[in-house]
This record gives sequence, structure tokens and C-alpha cells, in this order.
Amino acid sequence: MKIDLRLAEVKTPFEGKLTFSAMRAKDVSSYDSPWVTQGESEAQIGKRMEEWIKEVSQKYLGQTVVGVSHADPIWFLVAKIKNLPLTYRQLRTQLAYPELASVTQVVAEVGDVVKLSCD
Repeated sequence: MKIDLRLAEVKTPFEGKLTFSAMRAKDVSSYDSPWVTQGESEAQIGKRMEEWIKEVSQKYLGQTVVGVSHADPIWFLVAKIKNLPLTYRQLRTQLAYPELASVTQVVAEVGDVVKLSCD
């Protein structure tokens, strides 16, 4: 087992201050201004997740690799793969949010360029 911080939860100024439920109840998003300047953007999260998948798919060519992450990073990765808008407010109407303890499969085709697809 290896730990890679690219799979970590989203860096947000709300950590330890507001629960996810409280944020939803108040319709607050850590991706909205002014919070985004203190944390990560949706695009930054999608990029770091995509970089991890491309790296491990080349390093472990032909093998099955399991990565464990949190819902938001997985959600933004799937949106990036599907070429959906990487904005929280638009995305929540276009792509189902990952269920608790769910599995999202991403398949990498390695060639000159790594192509990613998911269900």
C-alpha cells in the first residue's frame, strides 16, 4: 500500500468549521468566491486526480490498481473524463454525486496518450 496525497480530500477553508450537511443547508460551496482563493478549485482537483491515474496506469501497465479517495475528488475526475463543466454549481445538476462507500471504475488505455473512460 502506498499513500499519495493527490488522492486526498479537497483542501478547503471550511475544514473543522462547517460540516458538509451544514454547508448544503446554507447553500454554501467552498468552490465559490471568496473561498476558492483559500482552497482548491474544481479544475485543480480534477487535474491532480487525472495526473495520478495517468501515472499509475503507465507504471503498473496491465495491472489492476485501486485508489481510495473522497467523493468530491472522484466527482471532479469523472466530470473531467466526461468533458463536463468543472464547476460545482453546474455539475451538481449534470452528474450524480458519488454515494457513500461507492466504487467508481476508471479504465485507462495506455498508448502514446493515456485515454481515460468511466461508467
